[in-house]
Amino acid sequence: MYDDAEVCANVNCEFFKSIQLVARPTSKSNNYSAYSEKFRNYIYEFLYGDKSAYEVLKKINDISKFYYLSTDRSETSIGLIIIILFIILSLIMIFSLKYLYIDKYKPYFMFIPGDMWILSVFGCIVIMSTCLTGLGEVTLSKCQLKWLTLPIGFTLSMIPVFGRLISNFPANNGISRWVGNNKYLFLSAFIFLDLLLYSISFKIPYEIESKLIDDGQNYQKCHTTKYGKIMVYSIIISKAIIILCILFLTFIEWNMEETRSDIRYLSVALYIDIISLGILISVNIMDLNSYIVYYGVPDFIYLFFALTNYIFLYGFRIFKALTRKENEDDLFMKNFRKNTASNGNVYLMNSSSNTKFGTNSYSNSSSSKDLQNPLSSKILTFHYRKNTNDTSDFSTISTTQLNSTSNYY
Repeated sequence: MYDDAEVCANVNCEFFKSIQLVARPTSKSNNYSAYSEKFRNYIYEFLYGDKSAYEVLKKINDISKFYYLSTDRSETSIGLIIIILFIILSLIMIFSLKYLYIDKYKPYFMFIPGDMWILSVFGCIVIMSTCLTGLGEVTLSKCQLKWLTLPIGFTLSMIPVFGRLISNFPANNGISRWVGNNKYLFLSAFIFLDLLLYSISFKIPYEIESKLIDDGQNYQKCHTTKYGKIMVYSIIISKAIIILCILFLTFIEWNMEETRSDIRYLSVALYIDIISLGILISVNIMDLNSYIVYYGVPDFIYLFFALTNYIFLYGFRIFKALTRKENEDDLFMKNFRKNTASNGNVYLMNSSSNTKFGTNSYSNSSSSKDLQNPLSSKILTFHYRKNTNDTSDFSTISTTQLNSTSNYY
């Protein structure tokens, strides 16, 4: 219009052409030049290309928009699915605690006391709640909260079992006695350790980093500062040590008649935990261009992590109680009493697959290397031990219960 001769005869066209009446949206991006170039290119795709107005306007909006998972299904339903799964699984775990107080099912929960089971199941729910930090806009508080709920949940879920394994150690020692008689103090020590490691970073451990995707959907993520890395590495190392200790104790107590089933299910839970933690670390390290993968995969891992812990620590007991028949209970209890008639025995398998019993002796077919290594010999002796005396608070099994309970598994 300002190049029209008739208009310019009445208006100072050069003046109006020299000023910009609409302010440039410089606040849209830290790099306005790049933003402007993309904006113009997308407009050209509509003017001179085959792109629709809807497609182009969405691309223009995506230049400065940051995506995240939410309950709004306009972009994706994953956020809503995560919320629904969290609520359903939490309710199942909470209502399943009723079996602790039904006489018929009590013999199946003798591995640790009822209050420890409640804390363990609650720990699984706390682990699941970590998925909520991946929903909604990214904030510093959510970045920090993730590394509080996950360690605390793991502690509540696993430490009661860890304490039971320590108190059930085949050799009589002061540590086992102390842990067995101070279960709450033992658990509190690990919770205190989690809080201490969480507070090890006195400065802000996270920064919000913007991940810009060309022709894609931008998102923001938690970037760990050097102070935050100290905290994260400390927590990971502490949990790795706990897992290794539990694995060692499961090997030591692998053949204990009283806890054989518990040990095997616990081992499965631990290996799944290791795989889950490995996937979580990998996702945080990888440079992903999809906000759905970056947020969704960890959230589902948190749910899977908690669910498998619940199933292999607690849930399988309910299933066994519901599926076991009365005649199977009688036969199983009879065999159980027969196998646990003498405490402190050890059985060792020799090369000809014969079973021998003893206290600290090995068959003649044992390798000379094992005989020359007292530590490995002692570990193997513990590994093959079938029974142990246990009167700690972590154990709810007693001679009276064994004699009076016919369906103890």
